[in-house]
Amino acid sequence: MCKIYLATDPIQYEPRSRTLRIHGVATTIRLENEFWQVLQKIAESQSKTTNQIITEFYDEAVCATPDEAPRNFASVLRVTCCRYLELRGNQASQVQQRPQSQAVTLELVGARGAGAIRSAD
Repeated sequence: MCKIYLATDPIQYEPRSRTLRIHGVATTIRLENEFWQVLQKIAESQSKTTNQIITEFYDEAVCATPDEAPRNFASVLRVTCCRYLELRGNQASQVQQRPQSQAVTLELVGARGAGAIRSAD
């Protein structure tokens, strides 16, 4: 397990502050470089800028707790990045599993002929 940490470039866990505007209010957010990179990937996947996607995450957090702004928005962003990576990993494994089951289905259909299509279950 320690090899995961030891193999990481120290610049990745170095914190970096960035100032951006959320609904016209200047806000400084301090995150590790790794999280800034994940936020950039999320933004690119949505064809948006990092600032735009961060504003959307802020709006989502405010909607979840309408009576108050998020207490620690940097933590919200870190958890959001982790969830994004988790969901992306789950989608990748589902895509990898699909072609195998389709290949089995095609083999069964081919072996029995076109008139005998059955479920692969």
